[in-house]
Amino acid sequence: MLLTMARAEDNPDDAELLAALRARRPEAFATLVKREQDAVWRSMMRLTQDAAMAEDLSQEAFLRVYQRLDQFRGDSRLSTWVLRVAFNIGLRYLERQRTNGMMLIEPDTLADVEDDSPTVLQQMLDLERQTFLTAALAQMPALPRALLGFYYVEAMPLGEIADSTGLPIGTIKSHLFRARQWLREQSDRHFGVAHVS
Repeated sequence: MLLTMARAEDNPDDAELLAALRARRPEAFATLVKREQDAVWRSMMRLTQDAAMAEDLSQEAFLRVYQRLDQFRGDSRLSTWVLRVAFNIGLRYLERQRTNGMMLIEPDTLADVEDDSPTVLQQMLDLERQTFLTAALAQMPALPRALLGFYYVEAMPLGEIADSTGLPIGTIKSHLFRARQWLREQSDRHFGVAHVS
């Protein structure tokens, strides 16, 4: 019984957590941060492709969440609202970077192919695909790149992406379609696939 109560306190549902947050109980905010920090950081990484900046923007997002708790209406899950606040902060950061004429992109470091592996050719092909995808995503604008990450990496349903970003589902579908189409064209060009008319 005591163990069950401890677990419930460690992972309160949204209503309990929100009540504690609005009462400004410090442990409630710590619980929220612990519960949502990974999702917020991944969202910021998807937008910025810079780990240090993702960390800074995540902290800014949680500060904004704390300051604006009274604005949460309860129309969505608390986690969805937190992601939306974070996403908006990330987009504002990108807009500032674009207006300043700089866009920071850190290329991923990829693992070396082991020469003694029996499947060296397969590893080389996988590495080539991974290198291509990393480079192509780095060239893609932040919004479609983030939407691809939410949909394919995080496996978020379209409705939750819409709640998190504030975009209509139709707009999200259009961005995803165009992003997939662009990646396909880049892949065909990179790997030399010719289409017969």
